[in-house]
Parts: sequence; C-alpha cells; structure tokens
Amino acid sequence: MIKSLDLLKKLSFGLEIICLLVFSTIVFAEMTQENISKPKEKAELFFQQGDFENAITQWVELAKEYGIQGNTNQQAATLIKLANAYYSLGQYSASIERLGQANKLVKQSNNLQQKIAIKNSLGITYLAMGEYQKANDFLQSSVDTARQNNETDLLIASLNNYGNLKVQEGEVNQALNAYSESTKLAQASGNNQLAAKSSVNSAIAAFKTENRDNVGERLHTAKALLEKTKNDHDKAFGWISLGQIAQGLIDKHAETKEWQSFAYHAFKQAEMMGEQISDARATSYAKGYLGKLYMKEGRYEEALQLSRQAIFSIEKLQAPEILYQWQWQTGRILKEKGENESAISTYQQAISTLHSIRQDLSRQQSSSSSFREEVGSIYLELADLLLQANDTLQQGEKYQQNLLAAREVIEQLKAAELQDYFNDDCVSALQQKVKALDSIDHQTAVVYPILLADRVEIILSLPDGLKRFTVQTNREEMINEVRLFRQNLENRTTREYLPHAQKLYQWLITPFQEELKKYEINTLIMVPDEFLRTIPLAALHDGQAFLIEQYAIANTPGLNITDSKPVGAENAQLLAVGLSESVQGFPALPHVTTELKNINKIFGGQVLKDKNFQLTNIKNELKQTSYNIVHIASHGQFKSKAQENFVLTFDSKLNMDSLEQLIGLSKFRNEPVELLTLSACQTAAGDDRAALGLAGIAIKAGARSAVATLWFINDQAASTLVTEFYRQLKEGTVTKAQAIKHAQVHLIKETPYQHPYFWAPFLLIGNWL
Repeated sequence: MIKSLDLLKKLSFGLEIICLLVFSTIVFAEMTQENISKPKEKAELFFQQGDFENAITQWVELAKEYGIQGNTNQQAATLIKLANAYYSLGQYSASIERLGQANKLVKQSNNLQQKIAIKNSLGITYLAMGEYQKANDFLQSSVDTARQNNETDLLIASLNNYGNLKVQEGEVNQALNAYSESTKLAQASGNNQLAAKSSVNSAIAAFKTENRDNVGERLHTAKALLEKTKNDHDKAFGWISLGQIAQGLIDKHAETKEWQSFAYHAFKQAEMMGEQISDARATSYAKGYLGKLYMKEGRYEEALQLSRQAIFSIEKLQAPEILYQWQWQTGRILKEKGENESAISTYQQAISTLHSIRQDLSRQQSSSSSFREEVGSIYLELADLLLQANDTLQQGEKYQQNLLAAREVIEQLKAAELQDYFNDDCVSALQQKVKALDSIDHQTAVVYPILLADRVEIILSLPDGLKRFTVQTNREEMINEVRLFRQNLENRTTREYLPHAQKLYQWLITPFQEELKKYEINTLIMVPDEFLRTIPLAALHDGQAFLIEQYAIANTPGLNITDSKPVGAENAQLLAVGLSESVQGFPALPHVTTELKNINKIFGGQVLKDKNFQLTNIKNELKQTSYNIVHIASHGQFKSKAQENFVLTFDSKLNMDSLEQLIGLSKFRNEPVELLTLSACQTAAGDDRAALGLAGIAIKAGARSAVATLWFINDQAASTLVTEFYRQLKEGTVTKAQAIKHAQVHLIKETPYQHPYFWAPFLLIGNWL
C-alpha cells in the first residue's frame, strides 16, 4: 500500500485496510499444511502476509473460474477480496472497478453481508482518494444497514471506518465515539482482533486532540488488546501504529523516557512478527521506524544499519512507496554523520524513487495537504546539501555544477507541485516541448530564490554563468514580511507597505545589485517559490524607486517549463472578450467596454462582450481563426483547489479544464496561443496554493505566456494599464516584459494611480520575449 506520508495520517489510513479485512477474515480458512496448496487458501495467506501482488494473481484466476462455473456468490466474494488487495497497493481505480463488478453480482444473489462489505469497501476507498462526501455516503449506509440487520462484525468494521473518516474531516470527537462503540461491540462478541484495531485507531484520534493523558491510557488499552490477537499482517501493523503514536508523544516532549521504551517495544514486536510471518512490508516499516527512533537519539550507526536493512527488506517487493522513505532517512543519517557526498547520492536515489510514484501519491493526499507539504522537504534538504558543498570550493567547474544541480532539484519540485495542483500532465507535456533555459540574453538575469529554514539562497543566472548569494534571514522572518507587505499593498489609502517593500528589496535584490549594474542588466526573470508567489516583486522598493522602474520583470513558475522562444506580437490576431454588466451576483465592470474598444483599435480582431461572451461563441471563434492573443476582461478567481478556479462568462463559469480545452484548440495549428490576458482576476492574500495556480495558468491553458492580476483592482486603472501594454506590444520594438514595465510605469506617473495597489498586481508569467 502507498501509505499517506504524514506520520499519523499514514497510521489512520493504514488501519483502514486492517478493518477492511473484517468481512474477508470471517471466511478466511485456518491455514494448515493440508490446505495451503489450494489456490483460495494460498491467496488468503499471501494477503495476510502483506504480499498483495501474489494475492491478486491468485484471486484474478479464481474470479474467472467462479464466473465460468456460474458460482455468483463465490465470484462476488472473491472480487471483494481482490478489491481489498488493489486498495492495499493504492490502486484505487482498480479497487472501485472490482467492487462495481461485485455489486452487479450481489444484486442477483441479494447477499446482505456482501452488500454491506461493498459499501464499506467503497467508503474507505473514496476516503483514501480524498472524496469525503462519497465516503460518508457509503460508510453511513454501511453502518445503518449493518445495525438494522444485526450484522455485528460488519457493524464493528463499519463504525471503525466511519471513525477514520471523521478523523480525516477533523471531527475527532465523533471519531472517538465511533471507535468506542466499535471496541465495545468487538469485546462483547469476543473478537479481540477487531477490538484491538478500533482501540489503536482511537489512540491515533486522541493524539490529535493533544490530550496526552488520554492518549497514554488508550495506548496501554490498545497494547493489551493487541497482545491477545493472532500473529498476522494486521497485528504487525497494529504494533507499528502504536510505536508511531509513542514516537509522536516523544516529539511533543511528553514523558520521553516512558514513550521511548514503549515505541522501542512496539517496533521490536512488529519486526519480530514481520520476520516470523515473512511479511516484508511490516518488517521494512518496523526496521525503518526503529532506525528513526535511534536517529533521534543520536545513535547514528545503529540507525544507519536499521535503515539499510529496511531498504533491503522491501527492495525485492518493488514497493517504491516504502523504499523512498528509507532512502530519504538514510540520506539524513549520512548527513548527520558528516558523510555529505554519500548523503547527496542517497537523496538523489530517494527522489528518483519518489518520482516513479508521484501521481499515486497525489491521488492519496487528503484535500487539506499538498505534494510540497508531504514531501517537499526531501528536495529542499538535497538542495541545501549541494549548496553547502560549495562552502569550501572556489569558483570553477565543480562549483557551477553544484549550483546547477541545486537549481535542478528545486525545478523538479516546482514541476511536481504544479502537476499535483492541476492534477494533470500539462507540465510534463510542456517539458517535452521546450528546452531548458541554458542561455539568456546578455542584458537579462534570472533570479532564483531557494527558501530554506535558516536562510535564503539566491542563484543568479548571468550571461557568463551562475552566482550564489546567501541571505541570513530565516523562513519565519521572510514569511512575516511577505504577509505584511501583501496586506498593506491592498490598502490604497496608506504607504504602510513601504518599510516592508524596502526590507524585501534588501533581502532579495541588494545582495547582487552590483552584479546587475556590472552586466548592465535591464530585465529580471523572477522564479519565486511558495509564499513569494503571493506578492508582486515589481513593487519592491530601494528607498528611491520601485523595482519595476529599474528593470523589466517577468515571473515564471520554473525555468524548465518556460518556452523561451521569441515570437513577435506586432502582427498577431487578437480575440477580446469580457463582461461590463453585472451577472451571476458579480459587480459590473463598466470600464471593460472602453478596455475592449481600445484593444480592438490597436490590434483589430474580434470582440465578444456581455451576452456574446458565451462558451459556444468563444469556441467557434478559436476554431475558425488562428488567434495569437486571447484577452479576457472578466472576474476570475484562483483558490487553493484548482477545481474551484474560474473565469466568469455571461452565463456560466469557465473552469481551468475548460479554459485549457478552449486554448488547446490552437494545438491543431502550428503555433499555440502566444499570450493569454486575464485583467480582472484575484487570489486571496496569504494563499500560497492559489498563487501557485495563478503562476501556472499559462502552462495549464497551453499559452506561451499570460498576464494576470494577483488581486482585483479598479477597472478603470486596469483598462488604462492593459491598453498601454498592448500599444507597446503592437509597436514591435519591445519584449512583453518591457511592455508591461512601460505600462506599469505609465500608471505610476498618473496621479490617481501612483499607489502600487493599482498597477503592482499585474504579473507577466512565462515567456517574456
């Protein structure tokens, strides 16, 4: 199974699969030498040993045989077990497909137990996929049906899984109530195995409440119940879960000595059990977590040995979802031992392993987490090591190689993060088309901040190579300044933004300002990361002038996903669409009429306004005419979840997938859309994920570049700025970055719009030429 990567989240998900086995364990045969050779019993033994791949092979054949025999009941039961095995490997679509097949058969046989089991299984599968409403519907129905029909064992399992759902939704008290009822029912029926599972899950839920006394009591209760159960895969993972909770208590400095002893005992029990039943997954997890325990105690040799044993235990199973965790841990231990070259090599192996399962990990993340939150640290830690390697080096080939390698590691993180956000392969498709940005114009520099916990590293790309600058400010200080800067920028009645603009300039520009003067740089390509995406870097201030008054500025979400091919816009054809009227509860934008008219005067092309701005009309226009520029003057919103992003049309909301499909009509031509402009969109202050969505809009839509706004502004100011931007582009003597600079400086010189609130939110994203 690809376990969730957050420590305690992983445990609660891990226990779902244990409770998912409830229906199957009722019919599992007792393993003896006499029946071990039978295909049915072999499959069940494989499953109980955690060898899910071989269990699947056996059950696929059995399901076929039962189908040929017309044995509907056994075929359905086998398909449910098969679904459980696919779930255990994180193959959720395959699991849902098998449950659908089983459900069709159960409708014929009307087997009540199987009906409940299917609902239960669908519930936890959708839960693992982060589809909480579907999970709730199935699990609630499973609980109700089992309760109404006195199916005690299935009710115990359903209550437990319902509790798991509530933990993920943050409804911990409801979860504890469900676990409590599940445990009591299991104990009353004499089923220690089910009682232990629910009891362990209740300890996990209690840990989330931070009531440590309560957690300790629940841990000891679960331990006592677990000791009474038979030795199998479920019990081994139960011990692992208890050990992880105890380790979590150590991290919170709660009675450290007691919980160190508890965690050690639990992991040793799991290790012994895993080896006894030949369960490679359990053995690997047990050894790996023991290694983590020793690493935190500074016992690095023992930690290293156990981590390598954990790797060896799992390599033969081809389980990359487990393997990369122990490779990562091994890299950390080697770093602590001062063996940095070996650490770098091991980190690189871990990232390579991680990339092979990136899409699976994205599907398993909860709705409240992201790829960066889950595993972003592995990339940052490797980049940190590569940068530190230069501390003892002089400028030279190796120095340059380390800087390139550090930047490339963060590029991989940025690409994976965008793919995770949009949940599609738009980034991969672009990476296959564009070449890495190896060389730049002699008056252009690339500013690449890497945000580490204790400092900020800036890699500056100049015409003759890379240079490194270290800023001694920690992450929390930087975040605080960025948040205050953004907050004050949106208050157009004060200049309270200025101290923050100057502080950020001091951190992000001053360290290499002399280099920019030396090379006569006039254009900066900014590659902001995380929270830096939420602010307009053009509004940084040196005490005399804004950054945009000194340099043309473009933003890109990543160098390897930016098409830097120059394309002239002077002969481009433009499609301009927008809303001036109030529709769907959004306010009117009266100056959009003037905006569209002015743009049309400059470039010509077609205009679709108000009632004519409908999906069908846009689609027809893009099919019939090879537009190079698409301008949308309408309300747009970018949020933490990509599926909630939209641009308003007259009668609907254009989501990002629909926008991609529309702009994607250009794929049937030789050249894609050169520029997509969204002149009235907004992101919430402090929402890093929403800013990521805005940063990736050009990539998602399939355009070479985009102009978009971080926040919604006065539409007369927007109209003035974009008109000047297009006028500059039409002249054909400047790049897009220079055109947006001229337009923003034009507003700075206009008395009503001097405040950066009016001009700063406009960002040029992607191709700047």
